[in-house]
Amino acid sequence: MNYNAKFRGKIIGQELWKFGFLMNGLTGASIIDENHAFKSIQLFTDFIPVYENSVGQFIGIRDEIRKRDVYSGDVYFEEREHDHGDNRIFIIVTWVKEWSSFLWLSFDEYLTYSNKGISALDADERYDLGHGDMNRLHYFGTVFERFNEIY
Repeated sequence: MNYNAKFRGKIIGQELWKFGFLMNGLTGASIIDENHAFKSIQLFTDFIPVYENSVGQFIGIRDEIRKRDVYSGDVYFEEREHDHGDNRIFIIVTWVKEWSSFLWLSFDEYLTYSNKGISALDADERYDLGHGDMNRLHYFGTVFERFNEIY
C-alpha cells in the first residue's frame, strides 16, 4: 500500500480548508501546499496558518462514494430505523495515540476518550470500518465545524 502522509486544516479567519503538509511551529499549526512543499519554500509565505484543533490527517482510505479522502476529525452517520422513529448514530474518525491507530468511534466513545483517555475504550471491541462499510454511512462534515450540531 502506498501511503502519503498529508493533512488538512481550516485556514484561520476564512471558510477554506488547506491540504498539504503539517508544520507545527512557535506560532501554531500551518499547512504547506503539497504541490510545492520542499521545492522552493519561501519563509512565511508558503506557511498557511490553520486552527490547530481543525487539523486532520489523511487515514489512507478514500470515500469512493463521495470521491473524497477520509481524514481524522471527519464525521459520518448511520441512519437507523426504529418503530418509534429514526435516529442517527454519529461516528468520528479519531487518532488514538495509545494504540497508534485511526479508529471509528461513536460520538459517545469519542467524548469519553477525549475526556478520560484510553481507559474509556475496550481493547476487545472493534472500532474499525472496512471499505464496504462506507456504503451505509453518510458524510456529515468535520468535528471542528459540526460539533455543536451533534452534541
